[in-house]
Amino acid sequence: MGFFNFFKKPQNLGDIILGNASSDDPAIKKLTESIKQNLPKKKAEGVTDENIREFWNFTDSQRRKVILSESTFRLAVFSSAKEDGLTNDEASALVSKIFPMYGSLYDDPDNTKYTPSGDDRLLPNELRGRVDKYRLRLGAAYIKDKMKGYTTYNAYIRDEIRKGNL
Repeated sequence: MGFFNFFKKPQNLGDIILGNASSDDPAIKKLTESIKQNLPKKKAEGVTDENIREFWNFTDSQRRKVILSESTFRLAVFSSAKEDGLTNDEASALVSKIFPMYGSLYDDPDNTKYTPSGDDRLLPNELRGRVDKYRLRLGAAYIKDKMKGYTTYNAYIRDEIRKGNL
């Protein structure tokens, strides 16, 4: 991930990735090629062009703020669960039942670094906005009820994508 942190990413990066815009900057070209290589895997996970455009057209600062705020909520729930006497594994399991968990932006294209396979593995980052809108539309109570049959929030999301509900 290091190389990609050293330069400013354009706000239309999503459009560049999708081929609707271009850049003469060699670093941007290298970054977009790297992301493009993983698009077939991401699209197989349900990522759409609109998801790519929405996520990557954020400014770098906006993208980082979204990720930081999500991480803060997850850490708060984890810490609270630990204070309530749960083990690290139990607290982590609770967090993964409450929140969608997303993969690395650059260094884990298969999202298997922490969960090697199956529906519990990390979701592509590009699904963030779509998942958030889905959560807002259906509400926490509805989703909590539906989650009872799933091991993680990610497994639920993948099933909803397969069913065409998300």
